[in-house]
Amino acid sequence: MEVKRKNDFDDFFRTFFNPTCLFIKQMLRNEGDVEDLAQDVFLRVYEHWSEFETPDNAKAFLYTSARNVCLDYIKHRKAGERYVEHAMLHDDKSETFLQEIIREETFRLLYDAIDKLPGQTRQIVLLCMEGKSNAEVCEELGVSINTVKTLKKSGYAALRALLSSEFAVFLFFLLV
Repeated sequence: MEVKRKNDFDDFFRTFFNPTCLFIKQMLRNEGDVEDLAQDVFLRVYEHWSEFETPDNAKAFLYTSARNVCLDYIKHRKAGERYVEHAMLHDDKSETFLQEIIREETFRLLYDAIDKLPGQTRQIVLLCMEGKSNAEVCEELGVSINTVKTLKKSGYAALRALLSSEFAVFLFFLLV
């Protein structure tokens, strides 16, 4: 019995696939992925195939499903268009988003480079990035002011060397 039901569905599919595609194409005014939507419709029919007493019941369900699939497609397309319009009107938010990504990636590269510095140099650079003066860093670490100045200068030089190649690669990908 199950094989006959499957054969019935195969026959139904072959008979109604092209007319369903034409129906969908007409509803969408030649827009959209007609065959993909038709396959979605037939999937719905197949899921309910055992519930249909006659091919006419299945055909009624088929066209109702096709109509609903088209309406859903139109609704989602319009929602997508509204989203694009909104994004275009509020482009400053997407610029802010891009700026935030750039900022975070820049800090990630910076902190990766700082982690490569020797211990005390790394500490001095990090404290200076927090806004502390040389005198405050000197006091906090218990080293002379000249040590702070020297290690800070050498740390910044090392960072410039470490970051020059990474930022070049980063800028390349950013601008491409």
